[in-house]
Amino acid sequence: MNKPILHTVCNGVSMDVLWSMSQQTYGLHMEHENQCRWIDLNTVPCELPFSVDSTPLKLKVTSFKKQGTDIVGIYKNGLPYKLVAFRLCDHTCVSVSETALA
Repeated sequence: MNKPILHTVCNGVSMDVLWSMSQQTYGLHMEHENQCRWIDLNTVPCELPFSVDSTPLKLKVTSFKKQGTDIVGIYKNGLPYKLVAFRLCDHTCVSVSETALA
């Protein structure tokens, strides 16, 4: 099962970041796309570059294993566009932050 943890819109395109409980990873789904793009949590840095209407974006995951929390974010021009703190023990979003970069 895939759980939506973050939703945002960039240049009129709706995007969702999902948590896959079965795969234990995050994915990016953009409207008008049939498939989700999954991020490999074993890579360093843990990120997935993509673009919307030639605007470069990046889905990035920073894990804090000791606290059991991941910071999952979409970055625009290297700056945070929207971030969420996702607690792994109970699969709950504990904080959401959005910037005025839109």
